Amino acid sequence: MTGLTKIAEGGVNVRSPCVVRTGGVDELYVVSEGTGEVLKVAVGGESALVAVADGFDSPQALAWDGGLVVAECAAGRAGLWKVADDGSRQRMPGSSADDRQCKGYSAVAVGKGAAPKLFVSESGPAGETHLGNPTGSVLSYDPATATCTPVVAGVLAQPAGLCTSPDGSALYVCETCTNRVLRCVQRPAGVWHASVFFQFSGLLGPVAVDCDSNGNIYVGRFDFREQAAASLVTILRPNGEEFASFAVPGAELSGLCYSKGHNAVFITEASTNTVYQCSLTEQVS
Repeated sequence: MTGLTKIAEGGVNVRSPCVVRTGGVDELYVVSEGTGEVLKVAVGGESALVAVADGFDSPQALAWDGGLVVAECAAGRAGLWKVADDGSRQRMPGSSADDRQCKGYSAVAVGKGAAPKLFVSESGPAGETHLGNPTGSVLSYDPATATCTPVVAGVLAQPAGLCTSPDGSALYVCETCTNRVLRCVQRPAGVWHASVFFQFSGLLGPVAVDCDSNGNIYVGRFDFREQAAASLVTILRPNGEEFASFAVPGAELSGLCYSKGHNAVFITEASTNTVYQCSLTEQVS
């Protein structure tokens, strides 16, 4: 790593940075849960957060599948929402509480392939699924058929951030309240095998994860602000070995994503509503 730089501050309970690559340029977006907005972040210039969509009740996460996808957690509006270029939004059929019983989504990731599926963590609001009530799930949503199918059904203690490996063969899932990262592999088609990929100790648990193009895994680790002064990002090798960790000011890390264009990891921290950029060395990437 070559240093952590604060690039923006704003929003309320800012979270889930998402890099969108268009025209060979990486653009960065985050969600502001407290104001119900999707914000665009200026990177490499004057720091600014500009609203590109609003009107959400409890937006938790962002992904890009050719358009921005927002994971919503609020009761009655839980599901996935697609944001158009003009900022308008539409609920994706089959993903919401109108179409199926849904606790509320805390994370979303896009699979690989010509017609990729979306993966979501269904944990409900913070505290609904936990060690004493491990009923969270990870689901696969197919936009083509508007259907959700289980990857891991009803047994997780606050599932959170997730991502796929570079070739799409594995799905990594943060299970916050057990302080671990799971790896899910599909073989044969439709049959998922989940196992513990890495077990942490210290802090509350992992809430965000992403991979770089070499398969290195960046895990964002959260704690409550009353319990710690800083959060951690831990880098794991594809074989599960721990490579390094670095601290992020503020305990309540709320998201991270890798940017190939910037060779950096972008991080959000909710207690200070700050967006950070951590540039990476060749040794890491």
